[in-house]
Amino acid sequence: MGHSRIGYIAAERGKRTNVDRLEAYKRVLQAKGSAFEPDLVVQGDGYAGGGKAAMRKLLALPSPPTAVFCYNDLTAIGAAQAVREAGLRVPDDVSLVGFDDIELAAFAHPPLTTIRQPARELGRRAMGMVLALVENGRGVTSTMLEGELVVRESCRPLEA
Repeated sequence: MGHSRIGYIAAERGKRTNVDRLEAYKRVLQAKGSAFEPDLVVQGDGYAGGGKAAMRKLLALPSPPTAVFCYNDLTAIGAAQAVREAGLRVPDDVSLVGFDDIELAAFAHPPLTTIRQPARELGRRAMGMVLALVENGRGVTSTMLEGELVVRESCRPLEA
């Protein structure tokens, strides 16, 4: 959508999913020819309050991001509130993307663009891992499933 200053609001340090999402964020930036800027990564806590506080930090930068990827939907909902409180608008001034596609994402203001996880398949594979561990003492250490981008109203192309 033309954004080059894209922030990431992370979750607590050390959380595996946070590490994976941060690495994916860096890979996408590299693939689109954008430099990784550590100032555009701000620590949140995985909840709306942490997203709100982190977004305030991003908006206080001399050159704030025009788009922000959030660790999860709750973080993005808090970030959207900080944008509104700053007198700005989502997506006119800042585009937001969450992760998880919780039910509330569709009812946020504006409805949140997010990455939907294949929850049923995650559960099926998790049970398979547990059964493999119980049956033969060996389990699969990790697996990766592809999510689905759910486009709603919290993103728009950057105007030149």
